[in-house]
Amino acid sequence: MSDSRDQAAATDAEAMVKDYGAPDYTRRLADKIVFAFNHAAALNRDDVAELLEQALAKCIQGEKDDRNAVALGKTARWREFIVCRDAYKAAREKHDYGSSELTAALEHMKSAYAEWSDHP
Repeated sequence: MSDSRDQAAATDAEAMVKDYGAPDYTRRLADKIVFAFNHAAALNRDDVAELLEQALAKCIQGEKDDRNAVALGKTARWREFIVCRDAYKAAREKHDYGSSELTAALEHMKSAYAEWSDHP
């Protein structure tokens, strides 16, 4: 009887570790790197964002997948949004609400965000 319990325990253990390390969802590694890049850039961690952008390029190197160009384009559009966001913040500190400079900076930021969000 000991052998059958040992066999059952081994089967349970195999079932528990079968998916060890697998995420709860099965998206591509490149997608996760883009997400991390977006987060780092949004927090103005340019040093980390730059490393993640390099990691993304390394991750997709040699792959023949149309989604790779999309991923790289997405990071470039996000970086543009962050630049516009920071310009808007700077304009907000210098100008009163309703000023043409602040309004222009806000519209530029909105446009950059729309460009980022409208693309896959």
